[in-house]
Amino acid sequence: MGDAGSMFLGYTLACLTVVATFYTGERLTFFTFFPVVLPVAVLAIPLYEMITVTFIRWRKKLPISKASKDHFSFRLVALGMTPRGAVLFIYLLTFCIGIGATQLPKVDQVGVVVVLIQTLAILAIVALLEHFGKNE
Repeated sequence: MGDAGSMFLGYTLACLTVVATFYTGERLTFFTFFPVVLPVAVLAIPLYEMITVTFIRWRKKLPISKASKDHFSFRLVALGMTPRGAVLFIYLLTFCIGIGATQLPKVDQVGVVVVLIQTLAILAIVALLEHFGKNE
């Protein structure tokens, strides 16, 4: 993705955050982090990818910007998936997290926390499956 694509995505996510600020018209007397959950949930898989690849390269003492086969899709193929299956699995993860993210403007504070926990749980399960899968 080039500069134009990444700027468009960033602008779109910023607008979604502003539109979905959970504003109810009541005066808030406390800070709420809930509007930040929407872009984090939408970008959960790319953020997971960025964090894990950076960590793997750091652990191998490789330059972070060096190209390698450490990306999520390559790791899934190394675990035994076909390239098509790996991409479909990433689509499924994105869909499962995205379903929760679409509900964020419609739920109360408890619902936002549930969506955040669901997102973190999905990512934790994927990390555990990757960890134990490569040990097999």
